[in-house]
Amino acid sequence: MNHSSIRSTLNSNKLILAGALIFILLCIMYFYEASPRRHSVLIHDLGQTRTWLESQSWSHKQLKALPSYLQDAVHNHALLQDDGYVEIFGKYSVYYREVKPGKSRPIVGGVVFLHGEHYTSQRWMEMGTLHLVANMGLRAIAVDLPGNGHTLPLSLARTTDVARFMGTLFTVLKLDRPVLVSPSTSNNYSLPVVFEEVQILAGFVCISPNDKGLHDAGQLHDKQIPTLLIYDGNKLETNHSVSSLRHLPNSRAFYLGHRDDSNVGLPTNHRRSSFHDGIFVHKQEFHYLLYNFLQLVVKNITDHRGLS
Repeated sequence: MNHSSIRSTLNSNKLILAGALIFILLCIMYFYEASPRRHSVLIHDLGQTRTWLESQSWSHKQLKALPSYLQDAVHNHALLQDDGYVEIFGKYSVYYREVKPGKSRPIVGGVVFLHGEHYTSQRWMEMGTLHLVANMGLRAIAVDLPGNGHTLPLSLARTTDVARFMGTLFTVLKLDRPVLVSPSTSNNYSLPVVFEEVQILAGFVCISPNDKGLHDAGQLHDKQIPTLLIYDGNKLETNHSVSSLRHLPNSRAFYLGHRDDSNVGLPTNHRRSSFHDGIFVHKQEFHYLLYNFLQLVVKNITDHRGLS
């Protein structure tokens, strides 16, 4: 090979290398511009589903990976499953579904799951969430709210009426300071408890709440309840509940789903209909957050009761 051929080959290699470097630089710039802002962290990559979670407040405690035995909790045949009705105010029946630890395992607390508009308690059963929570040693109870599923409508005009309804529900279910999980419109039932009777809760999980009932957000400053807030990444700037609920001093907030595409995997006719769909699509990420939160709260429950 003569000198001119060698020189030509070297020049070609330089051009290829320069082109590759430019391509890499452009890719870095593209993903930087496309990525969520505000210190977002990619915590899971589940096949083609990539979900971003953003820490907004709370302590900076390191989150733990979801144990494998909890990921397959739905197949734990030692768990006990039940459903039925409980009576409120001596005459009104509320339907519930429950999964709890087997008789050989002590129960260390309880979690009550509400549901959003157009859903029922069945949604939590389909997600496997009740089994996961029960496998942590907790009673996991999902209820059909008034006018939904197997529960008839009930008029509760005042905030105090709603708080009394929820407190009575916990009592008849024989729950002592449960954790309350409340997606979207069910905050019409959960927020009155936080405002009026927060001492009856051990923890609060609020998922993409609407803005209704948050006009007294300033009163949340003295509510020390441990709180997990989960938001739809596409609605951070428009949902005033983001800033309102962060008045809770012992809270930590995340957004779930891409800022520009939180509907990945949803049927077209369901897109943007409800973030309840979002946690169903990204249920492993939701379970990861719930597990870490309950780990903290269970310790608070056991400390409160003097258990080891």
